[in-house]
Amino acid sequence: MRRSTPNAGQCSHITIRCHNKAFLFNLEQNGEEILSWLCSLPLFFDINLHHYVIMSNHIHMLISPTKNNLANAMSYCLSNLARFLNHRNNKVNQVFGARYCPTIIREESHLINVIRYVYQNPLRAGIVENIIDYKFSSLSFYMGLDNPRIQLHPDPITKAFINSGADGYWNWLNNILQVLPDNDIKQVKQSMNRYIFRFSLRQLLVL
Repeated sequence: MRRSTPNAGQCSHITIRCHNKAFLFNLEQNGEEILSWLCSLPLFFDINLHHYVIMSNHIHMLISPTKNNLANAMSYCLSNLARFLNHRNNKVNQVFGARYCPTIIREESHLINVIRYVYQNPLRAGIVENIIDYKFSSLSFYMGLDNPRIQLHPDPITKAFINSGADGYWNWLNNILQVLPDNDIKQVKQSMNRYIFRFSLRQLLVL
């Protein structure tokens, strides 16, 4: 079933995967260029990009469209990114496995687990022992360690933490660094198939 496109103001978890899960990105060589195409979303389409993690064969983003233009924006971004990667890899093959996968996040209280899930991808993959060390993500921007030359807009819950001062910022970072339990990882993965992210009643009671 084809998913509906998130509308203006709907914070969403976007996943983009390479065809057959092939490792096509070659981040050490192409990481900056891949990021530059993600820049087209806030730069040309006024889409608020909150967080991103670029892995070797997939990308996670948290975004909020400000207009009902996400379909056009993603088409522009991914078609041009695919052309770039085929040119760089000297190939003519399909780059992405399918249409990007959006999951709408209805509640701000759910956001923190999705953010943790996104940033902890390199940890689960065994690439790094600390997510702070992974350089192809926006976490370094929020830590003040790097300016990736991309327009990032904090999501509502991140903004609330940061605006509450130094203690709020460190509470946010500690939440991000806290390893996500297996049940919550399963919940986020299931939400990718359901289009809308929700917690079970049990999970809501412990938030």
